[in-house]
Parts: sequence; C-alpha cells; structure tokens
Amino acid sequence: MSHSRFCGYADLCGLCNNPVWRLGSRLSQIMLIGEAPGKQEDRWGKPFVGKSGKELDNYLDRFAHISRKACYVTNVVLCRPDAKDRDPRPEEIRVCTTNYLIPDLVEIAPKYIICAGVHAAGFVLGETVKMEMVHGIGYRWEGFGINSTVIPVYHPSYGLHLTRKMRFIQEDFEMVGEIVRGRGDVRMWAPGMAEGEGEVEGEVEGEEGGEDGSSEME
Repeated sequence: MSHSRFCGYADLCGLCNNPVWRLGSRLSQIMLIGEAPGKQEDRWGKPFVGKSGKELDNYLDRFAHISRKACYVTNVVLCRPDAKDRDPRPEEIRVCTTNYLIPDLVEIAPKYIICAGVHAAGFVLGETVKMEMVHGIGYRWEGFGINSTVIPVYHPSYGLHLTRKMRFIQEDFEMVGEIVRGRGDVRMWAPGMAEGEGEVEGEVEGEEGGEDGSSEME
C-alpha cells in the first residue's frame, strides 16, 4: 500500500502495509519515542508489537515499574522504511516529525520523554548523539515551546542483537523509573553534551560504551 495514501510522500518510504499510528492517552505525562516500525508493526499498524515490543514491556514492567498504558508511544517515522529495516533517512525523519511528532510533542507537552535509540535521541536533542555518552541520564530540555525531562535509552531490541548489552538496557529503564519518581541522574541539557560535558544535578554513574544503541528497527 502506498505511503502516499496516508500523507502524500510516496517517494520517502515507498510501500508499506500500514502506517504505524501513535498509541496511548494524549493526557499522558510520559512519551516514549522509538525509531521506525518493523515487520510486525507494519503488519498490525501499532507501535512495538514485535519482539522489541515484548522486550519493551519487560523493561518497563520489571525495571522501570511503569505500565506501557501510562505512556504515549510513537516513532520518529511512522512507516516502515523498507523490507530490510534500514535506518530512516534524514528526509523521512524531517517529513514525519514535521507532520506528526512535533505537533504531538507540542499538544501533549509530556513531562518525560523516553527516547529509545540514537535516531529518537538525536532528533529530540537536536544534534548527533553518541548513545554511550547519553543513555540512562535525564536531561532538562526545552524545545518546540515545551519543557521536559528527556531520557535517552538503548532501544529494547538492541539487546536482542547484542545480549551483553542487556544489562545496560535494564539499567537505563531502572533510571527511567527513578527519574519519573523524582530521583536519579538529571542534567541541564546544552549543545555539546552528547560528548559527555555538562552540569550534573544528580549523581553520575560511569559505564562502558561503544555502539550507538539504535534499534535496527522494532
């Protein structure tokens, strides 16, 4: 089914079965932003219903102690980029965020924004980020006319590809729960902090890094 049927940009994502619309209450204080739909999301038209969706539920329930129902869940792009689940391209991100994600952010004005993966974190924070430098930390952030705490986390599916990274994802979601409850590591965001600089409001924990923590799609 043509992407143009939904938003008029057929050349961006080519063909998809279903756009993956946002899911959750628009009154939620927590917005969770993924990267792009995968095969199962494209099939059902809902975010995080594949393997990474099961992982997300596990991390939210067991480590953040937050129900998915408490979150407004969306993606940087709403259509599956292609059958090989490539990364979304800059123009796709620009179009989808302009038409959908930015209006959602402005309307909902979430108190907390969980950015799952490098593309989500990079879009919200407004620059290229290194996930090993920013994951599991809350940032006091202003953008699009709203004030929020942004929490970049490794994408839930990252651990499916690199099982040794699962403990970092668990720790990320534990920190999400701490921050939402008024505790945890929080910094004032400023350009350049993706390189590990900035004023710290809470305790900073050291960790090892390396990969970008992107989803390789849901």
